[in-house]
Amino acid sequence: MGPEENLAKSLADGLHADVAAMNRDNFIVRGHLEAVNRFRDRAAWENLDKVKRDQLENEVASLPSQARHRGTGQEPCPVGGE
Repeated sequence: MGPEENLAKSLADGLHADVAAMNRDNFIVRGHLEAVNRFRDRAAWENLDKVKRDQLENEVASLPSQARHRGTGQEPCPVGGE
């Protein structure tokens, strides 16, 4: 695997971890459960087409996650459902 593939996999792994750590009881996340549940599956991150990228960007990216912020050590922001 070359450097570009390693970078792509690393980014997908990190973003998947953020989605997997989303609290499905959170009132903000609950409104987007279909998309969150789809991307909690790591296989959904393979071969992202335009439709999936758009859904991630427009629906999932702004949702709160329980994941630690990589590289900062900061705790997640406690928004609803906790």
